[in-house]
Amino acid sequence: MVDSSPLLVASDLGHGYLPDRGQGPALEGVNLELQRGEFVALCGPSGSGKSTLLLALGGMLTPTSGQVRFDDRDLYALAGGERRSIRRERLGFAFQSMHLIPYLNAQANVALGDPRAGAGSRALKRLVELGLEDRASHLPEQLSAGERQRVALARALAAEPQVLLADEPTGNLDPESSALVCRQLAVYHEAGGTLLLVTHDAELARGAPRLLHIAAGRLMGATPATP
Repeated sequence: MVDSSPLLVASDLGHGYLPDRGQGPALEGVNLELQRGEFVALCGPSGSGKSTLLLALGGMLTPTSGQVRFDDRDLYALAGGERRSIRRERLGFAFQSMHLIPYLNAQANVALGDPRAGAGSRALKRLVELGLEDRASHLPEQLSAGERQRVALARALAAEPQVLLADEPTGNLDPESSALVCRQLAVYHEAGGTLLLVTHDAELARGAPRLLHIAAGRLMGATPATP
């Protein structure tokens, strides 16, 4: 029997800054459902709460109000070790700021995202798919910004997660590299992966069947992406 329940759900999600600093909430009253195998693009101006929402959905930023449910389990009610296990094995996260380990080469950085035996060989395969086969032994400081971004995406995909949360994965890329990344995202989705993608890339957003907009921490009406 096919499970038709949403895989990832945010209910009345909020995350606030300290009021004595004169800042409003980063997120306010966000409600969102991601169905299994869905591809959703999220757009909005800088400072609108896009990255904050992804961090909360990915189990890395405890909301100040509301709830995040993954596979019908309250993500932030789980013990820390159990939540880390879900993040490591079932939730992939491609950070805009990449967060690569500086003393590990590209292959080792990618392998960190895969808790299974044989992670090293699969990491090399991911790098080949993203056009980085000749950079596998290079440290992050020896890579360009675009190459580091592709390594970060390879690491996020390494464990073949059920959900991939990608924060501007083509933000630092030239057209050729961007095309490689778009292809890998398409392959992931076509294989049944659930993808939530933050992007300013209009072409990439148009590839999503559903397009969301966020402004001032509030999720706006969901619309189908423009063909």
